[in-house]
Amino acid sequence: MLSQRLATYLEESTGIKLSGGQVRRILKKKKYVYIWGKYSLESQRNPEIKAFKIKIAEYFKIEKLTTERLQVGLG
Repeated sequence: MLSQRLATYLEESTGIKLSGGQVRRILKKKKYVYIWGKYSLESQRNPEIKAFKIKIAEYFKIEKLTTERLQVGLG
């Protein structure tokens, strides 16, 4: 649980030992809220990005097989 991990970290950095429940109560009293990050679905929404990734993957496969025919570089 996140609060237990935070309690362990606080004990290591400050030397003050707290339980996960104590950390949760303190954060709730101070009105702190933890929200999980959401994963980006941009590549699934835009078919052009997905098509580009597939095409570039194919180019890399060809480049590994025959270096004389195609060279793809990044950057």
